[in-house]
Amino acid sequence: MKTAVLLYVPNIIGYVRLLLLFIGFFFYDRAYILLPLYSIAAILDSIDGCLARRLNQTSAFGAWLDVLVDNIGRSLLWCRLYSWGIFIVCVEWTTFVCTHTMGSRWKQNFGAAPWWVKTVMDNGKRNTFFFPM
Repeated sequence: MKTAVLLYVPNIIGYVRLLLLFIGFFFYDRAYILLPLYSIAAILDSIDGCLARRLNQTSAFGAWLDVLVDNIGRSLLWCRLYSWGIFIVCVEWTTFVCTHTMGSRWKQNFGAAPWWVKTVMDNGKRNTFFFPM
C-alpha cells in the first residue's frame, strides 16, 4: 500500500469520524455532547464515500477503514445502551472478518442474497435509503 492513500480526503474524514465517536462516548452520560458528535460522524459517513468516488480516491484501505469505523461506532453504542449489546457486537465483528477475508471484491459476492441486499450492495453505489450516490 502506498502511504499516500493514508492521506486521501475520505480517509481523513474516517479518522475524524473515529475521533468524534471516541470523544462522544467518553461523554456518554451527557446526551447533549454525545448526540451531536455521533450525528456528525453519521453524516460524515455518507459524505466520505461520495467524495472518494468524486475525487477518484477509492482504495481497499478506505473501504476497510469505512466499515471498521462503522463497526466501532455501532459497537460503542450497543455496549453502552444494553447489557446484552456485546452479543450484537460479536455478530457484527464476525461478519466484518468473514466478509473482508473475501478480498477487495467482497461487496460483489451477493449472488444468492435477498433482493434488498442486492439493491443496497449493487454496483450503482446505493446507500441504505436506495438513493443513488
